[in-house]
Parts: sequence; structure tokens; C-alpha cells
Amino acid sequence: MKSITEDISDYRAILMDLWNQNFTNTEKKQDLFNFEIDKAFSRVQDGLFESLVLAKSFDYPIARNPNGFFDQIVVVPKSYTIEVLAAIEHGIEWRWEKMEITKDNSKFCFIDLYDWDSFDKMDCQFARTRLIESNTLSARIGYDFLFNFDEVEIIKTNANTLV
Repeated sequence: MKSITEDISDYRAILMDLWNQNFTNTEKKQDLFNFEIDKAFSRVQDGLFESLVLAKSFDYPIARNPNGFFDQIVVVPKSYTIEVLAAIEHGIEWRWEKMEITKDNSKFCFIDLYDWDSFDKMDCQFARTRLIESNTLSARIGYDFLFNFDEVEIIKTNANTLV
């Protein structure tokens, strides 16, 4: 296991700068235009992640699995107790609730960096994850969680290793 937090932090800074300097639309009333910008930017975002994180951190190609997360990248809280936002509903629309969890043997796989609002300045405040394994949160396996980026370590690991 190896921390790739620094690589993802560098990617985060470049992503925020690129969006905030070039893609932010101050005319919020142009919803369709914003959707088109966001759609195009997602391709840029994927390319940056592949080149700045995956290519630097892995000696072999990896990709998101069919469920949309990286099996080989896990998110681990830095402290024993941490407040997260937990999805309480599957589907297109998510509702989030604050929840305090403890650092245990739960496995949270990395999905991407998350921002509440794609119309304004980007800050990528959260690491979005999917809970894959847990003894203490077994009812929430398969649900997404948002961790404050500054409160986690992001680890490169074997897909079958439970952290």
C-alpha cells in the first residue's frame, strides 16, 4: 500500500485552477450552455486524472470498474472519528446526511473529487467514495460517502486487500 494523496492533491489544484480560470460561467441563466461546458470539461477531467494520477501512481493500466469506482484506490480517514456525508438513497438523486463514523476495517473505494456547484468556483472539497466492505456499516454497503478531502489519506492498494 502506498499513499497517492499528494498526486491527487496536485491533480486537484490543477483541476480547480483550470475550471476556475477558464470554464466558470458567470451567466448562470444559461443552463444549457453550462451543461455543455460541464460535459466537455468532464473529458478534460478524465484525461487529467489518467495522466496526473493513474499514469504516475500505477505501473499498469487501471480504470473504474463497471460500478464507477476504482477498486485499487481506497480512502482512509486520518483520524479515528470523522464526520462524513452519507448517501441515504440510491438512484439519480441523492440525499445526504451527516454521519459520524469511526476508522475501522471498512473499505471506501475512490470514485472522484466532488464539488457541490459546477456553475461557480470549484473547490473539490470532497472525495466521493463507495463503501465496499464493512462490519460496522454493513447496511450501507454499496452507498456513496463524501469525505472532506483534507481529512483523508488516499491509498493505492491491491483490489482484494481490505484496509
